[in-house]
Amino acid sequence: DEFILISVDTALHVLFNFGIDPDLIYSVDPQALNSAYMEGYAGQARLVFDPTSSYHTLRISKTLKNGFFTSSPFPLTKILSEISSIEIGDVPFGGSVSTNAVSLANLMKGAPIFLVGQDLAFTNGYAHCRGAILEERLNYKESRFFRREKHNYLQTHALAKKESIGYDGKKHATNEKMLIFKKWFEEASEGKNWINLTSDGSKINGIPQNQFSDWFEIGKYAENVQLVKKQISAISGKGQNYIRPSILSKNVSSLIDNLEEFEKILSRGKNLSSEIYKSIELEKLSHSDIRNALLEMDDIDEIVSTKKNLSEMIGTALQRIILMITEEYDIKLTLEEKKNPMLQVAKKSLLLYEGLFSACKLTKTQLKKVLYRIESENFYISTK
Repeated sequence: DEFILISVDTALHVLFNFGIDPDLIYSVDPQALNSAYMEGYAGQARLVFDPTSSYHTLRISKTLKNGFFTSSPFPLTKILSEISSIEIGDVPFGGSVSTNAVSLANLMKGAPIFLVGQDLAFTNGYAHCRGAILEERLNYKESRFFRREKHNYLQTHALAKKESIGYDGKKHATNEKMLIFKKWFEEASEGKNWINLTSDGSKINGIPQNQFSDWFEIGKYAENVQLVKKQISAISGKGQNYIRPSILSKNVSSLIDNLEEFEKILSRGKNLSSEIYKSIELEKLSHSDIRNALLEMDDIDEIVSTKKNLSEMIGTALQRIILMITEEYDIKLTLEEKKNPMLQVAKKSLLLYEGLFSACKLTKTQLKKVLYRIESENFYISTK
């Protein structure tokens, strides 16, 4: 009754097992596993749902649907923002669900804001705290050939290990991903009253570490907190329809049509890139033939570059290819490709158009599923 508690979905079961029911639960990650964090939850908290989060979460119970959803930086989800009758709230993000949760607390004018569990390190050698779903699910997966110690090792060594200085002055094991989150907290906390109650792990510069008892005064915020709790309950109970299904259906249909046309262009680019690659590899094309093929590729490249919105929408499905081309390209080349610079250029073009084509096809398929659900179900979207 003395404060508003926002929990990230990964920490929900840990809290609930100790009899702590948060006011809000923040969910961001798109993996299907994300819905497991909510399974079995029987509390009264309201869900704050990012449009890119796993849709399986909303199917667990009707209670979770009586919450809130936010806008998203991903281009594909901007379809909702464009046709909503009111502005969908924008919550600043930093790559982690915890950064979204803290941003939400800041938008709610929380002061001070207390951070708990933000060690941003592999404290005591563990990737997750005891009791977290990611750990508990190993009770069912563990076998003679797959121990929880191995799982923890894979988690802590998925990226190259880094070191970070803690509040205790000691070095703590972390990785580049968590250091990015650390930097976000340091930059976002400037001029704000944020306090870190986490007992161990990396030091977040600009956010002092302290004890809850030293900062919290019982009764000081109780009246305002109760007002906010009532507002959360009242607003989340309204199921107003802010997006008309007919308009959404029309926009999704139009986007599918555009992607089908775009797919034809990408298919031609993929096939032409393949022909150029094979011809260079087998030395079958004359200089004039290669020149004509490259001129056609230039035309296709120009068309693709003008389809910026479509390219951005399918871009999230293209990240693996982009990473391969920009960071892992040299180690993936064959000996013949390394010897032939022209073959290397052709290989990049081939990989790019294969990736674009696959991403376009996948996005189109997913949108067709969305369209089917819109047109076949009692569909409405409400924002709170």
